Amino acid sequence: MVAAALLSSSAMNAEVATFDFTVDNPYGWDSFGKDADGYITETHQLDEEVVSLSLGGKYRRLEQKAFGGLTCLLLYQNTTADFAVSDGYKIRTVTFFTGKGKCAQLTAATDGASLGAEVLTGVEYEHSTNAGTMLGQATRTGQCAEPSEAIGFIVGAKGTQVISKIEVDYLKDDEVVEPQEYSAFYNFTLFGETAMIDFPDIKIGSWWTTNPDDEGVYPSGSEFRPLTISSGNTEITFSYDGTPGGHGNVRGTTTTKQNNLQLGKGTCLTVSTKTCDYQLLKVDLQGNRKTSSGCKLDVMKTDDNGVLSYDAETRLLTWTPKEAGAACLLNTDPDSGAYIESICAVYEKVKQQTGTADIEAASTPVYFSLQGIRTDKPGKGLYIRRQGSKVEKVLIR
Repeated sequence: MVAAALLSSSAMNAEVATFDFTVDNPYGWDSFGKDADGYITETHQLDEEVVSLSLGGKYRRLEQKAFGGLTCLLLYQNTTADFAVSDGYKIRTVTFFTGKGKCAQLTAATDGASLGAEVLTGVEYEHSTNAGTMLGQATRTGQCAEPSEAIGFIVGAKGTQVISKIEVDYLKDDEVVEPQEYSAFYNFTLFGETAMIDFPDIKIGSWWTTNPDDEGVYPSGSEFRPLTISSGNTEITFSYDGTPGGHGNVRGTTTTKQNNLQLGKGTCLTVSTKTCDYQLLKVDLQGNRKTSSGCKLDVMKTDDNGVLSYDAETRLLTWTPKEAGAACLLNTDPDSGAYIESICAVYEKVKQQTGTADIEAASTPVYFSLQGIRTDKPGKGLYIRRQGSKVEKVLIR
């Protein structure tokens, strides 16, 4: 299932604008001012049908031998790619065509937008200098939480982004249909000197500490202050399960040449949606694949609302709900913690309620602690409340 690219089949009137960077002199490229190395550092707007693409930062076109000799668009760190449409239209998705692993540092920079995981297309290019080397073509699809007049992306860390073409799926205003499924993708390998855009509170090498004074001390068993991250329609809360000897901390860290998210011992991870229109279909956690000691996701636990499956070969942990509207809760092992490359939350549109029983069920709230434990009589404090398909964090005073 390619969740990031699955859209409503009822939107039959959608149109696609294609920006092709493999053709000769696209958009008058030869006239753009370049430095001695062929880099462009001025902002340029490219137009294709009713869609415009504004490139800013540092970028150029260059022949790629590993792409079978195609000349592609290269984007460098801090380069931006902003898309907009003419009046009367809205963008649904933006798909980047690239080579396997050649678009990993690109991230969504618009509120409410998400950029899906890499998807291999099955098309392969032959490396022109070594016939035995093949590079698979891949796509990455960015999606607006709701169809929008604009959507933007940025290269958030070092690493050349190689793009052969871009497809922008758009509709007229009166034809807008929300997707039946969409995904929110968070790539923690993008951590650098400053944290990635979606997670400004998480720093490399610094724990989000249990110590109330943030003095860099995290004594075991201290009261944990939950850290909540909101991005688009997704909310992720890190909390402490109270396990003796645990920490419940979270930080960005580098393990075996790769940045990733590190969860301390006894950390709880809750993923939920902030909109009542969609509910979680699944949550994928990609464990660190470069550390020889393992990513430690295989020992994580969940509650009675979900089911876990783990692929040891790919180090991929998948949570699926047992019932519609459930929030994803994961607990680290109290003795190990965990190392995570990325989190991908996949949502599906909530089915319309038609029966009396459905309406009554939607009106009855259910409360859970931040550790995912259901409580029928919540007292004062912070809770996760599920009411029908809507899941939110509430403070009871």
